[in-house]
Amino acid sequence: AEPAFFGLAEANAKVRVYANSVLVGQGVVHSDESDGDNANGLGVWEVTVEPLANGDYTIEVEVEDLAGHVSQRAALGAVLTIDGTYPQRPTMDLVAAHDSGASDLDNVTRQSPDASGLYSFTVTAEAGTMVVIKDGNTVIDAFVSTGSDIHPLSLTEGTHLLSAESTDAAGNVSHQSEELVVTIDLTPPAAPAAAVLLASSDTGTTGDGVTSIRQPAFSGVAEANALVGVVATNIATG
Repeated sequence: AEPAFFGLAEANAKVRVYANSVLVGQGVVHSDESDGDNANGLGVWEVTVEPLANGDYTIEVEVEDLAGHVSQRAALGAVLTIDGTYPQRPTMDLVAAHDSGASDLDNVTRQSPDASGLYSFTVTAEAGTMVVIKDGNTVIDAFVSTGSDIHPLSLTEGTHLLSAESTDAAGNVSHQSEELVVTIDLTPPAAPAAAVLLASSDTGTTGDGVTSIRQPAFSGVAEANALVGVVATNIATG
């Protein structure tokens, strides 16, 4: 990190910046006119210091005038903390209790357990960072992470491309989490078309529904990727 500092000092003087008593940058104060007042003898200075490693620093400034007089060092009011480390990459997952699909790992669900319209997700991120949740490129929520949170989201029916990223106090932004594809399906499938006995299972006259195969195979048309159940009712009366 190469932070920049500025301030007011005697016009045309030299200015030196120290970090933990080590000289890290120097420059020259601008003319008397630079601060907007050409009668006060002061000018604006700005110094970008050499790269500083992560850590805490006491920043001090001293001024040397044209006659060679050196001022006492003046300290920056607060300790400067350099933090150039990105937060850990967040993770997201729909909690199993809210995943009503064929598997509690498929992120396909028909409703939240309490019918509130809120779906709960486990979100992990670096504690204390600000986490934003995106649906596609749109931010839909934000919160401060405790490290691992169960966080509710209001989602409409359809497919949502969810992700999370976090920002720490120094402004470092994490890599975006792996995209989580969540499908909210509130609509029951339409009734399937009548099942048809496959020709390979029809040992009698074609189409008569009579076969000697005790494990016949059927085909039909229904909602894509849906789970199909075949129910056989014994209609014989004796």
